[in-house]
Amino acid sequence: MNWDDVRIFLAVARAGQILGAAKRLELNHATVSRRIAALEEALRTKLFRRLTTGSELTPAGERFLEIAERMEGDMIAARSTIAGEGDDVSGTVRIGAPDGFGVAFLAKRLGELTAVHRELTIQLVPVPRSFS
Repeated sequence: MNWDDVRIFLAVARAGQILGAAKRLELNHATVSRRIAALEEALRTKLFRRLTTGSELTPAGERFLEIAERMEGDMIAARSTIAGEGDDVSGTVRIGAPDGFGVAFLAKRLGELTAVHRELTIQLVPVPRSFS
């Protein structure tokens, strides 16, 4: 089973039609159809009923959708875990900004940054409006 085929399956299941999934994935609709057929062959079951209005999941397709969504979550978690290794940001950063800008704009964004990088400390220092 090919992960790209599973991604395409998820796109078709979510779009409800091959053409919509093809547009979202920026692929030719024939390629999407071929990849779905390859996945169905690998699993030895039909995942979709082709209708004039789109594609509908079969009972096997419904079961596989649950599995595929778990696989997708695991892939996303693995990618973010592995990609984040060695990229830890830590230390103290002091940022000078005019009072209004610091409170209204920076504070929220810096809070989001420190939530992601727990070892990072940011000190927001107010400075006079006119500085060079």
